[in-house]
Amino acid sequence: MPRPHFPQRGNGASSPGSLSRAKRPINCPVGASAIGSVRDVEHCEECGFTWGSVANGAVAGRIAAGAEAIADLLRAEPAPAVRHPLPDRWSALEYSAHVRDVLLMMRDRVVVGLVEDEPGFKPMYREERVDLGLYREDQPLNVADEVVVAATMFGRLFGLLTSPQLAREVQYGYPGPARRTIAWLGQQSVHEVEHHLDDMRAMMAATDADPA
Repeated sequence: MPRPHFPQRGNGASSPGSLSRAKRPINCPVGASAIGSVRDVEHCEECGFTWGSVANGAVAGRIAAGAEAIADLLRAEPAPAVRHPLPDRWSALEYSAHVRDVLLMMRDRVVVGLVEDEPGFKPMYREERVDLGLYREDQPLNVADEVVVAATMFGRLFGLLTSPQLAREVQYGYPGPARRTIAWLGQQSVHEVEHHLDDMRAMMAATDADPA
């Protein structure tokens, strides 16, 4: 079974009623209480990711490796990447463009968290980016390069952070409103890349099974 997209609630959510039903990502349950500390967030029940298992020093490398794998998929099979083999899922290209945008957004959120005390964040409007056609002109080979650049930029910045900086807190809406550390933002970025790499692989496999 394809692994579904996980939700971003609160400051990661989109406005109700604005989503295209056919492309709405499926929820990924998280083993966590809706509201609490970062310790409440344990693992993604769909992909098996465990936030606390990712050491700060491993964040940049795992994001880079995941981004390279995404780029390899797009470069190897650019034509299937644009197809929608399943009616309720994004295309592989849309997932990869989402990862690119997430990494750029999370990089900015890290900077805000370093400057402001416990800031909250505006949503990224992930579904609206697709529904409004903002990825319409994206091409697989271009996005392959861009997601690697975004991963490099995030990793370079994250690698500069000191222990006190990593411990700074922000207000985050996933999986429910709670304080998260900047270190957690790095872990969440790893989750985004690795989970959506699985989504892309599932879409490519579904396309291969039904090339029409």
